[in-house]
Amino acid sequence: VPCERIFSSGGETSTERRNRLGPQLLEALQVLKFQLRQEHLTFTDELVAREEDYQIEIVGGVSDHAIKELIAAQRIDELKELIANAKES
Repeated sequence: VPCERIFSSGGETSTERRNRLGPQLLEALQVLKFQLRQEHLTFTDELVAREEDYQIEIVGGVSDHAIKELIAAQRIDELKELIANAKES
């Protein structure tokens, strides 16, 4: 039942240590908590290689993202190979 979840979640926010929270602040905290849970934060989006960054059809050869990623990972030989393949096509 959705209303049970609201009261349960509110009980987690309004503990004995936080008993001085006013109703407006408690409501704001509940809304914020709900939004954060819905967004499913991910910290690995930039760590995952994207296929389009390694396609040679990109205008100008290799994408900036691919170059930065390979340099950061110290994979210089792979970067050289990618650039050489881009020049050949």
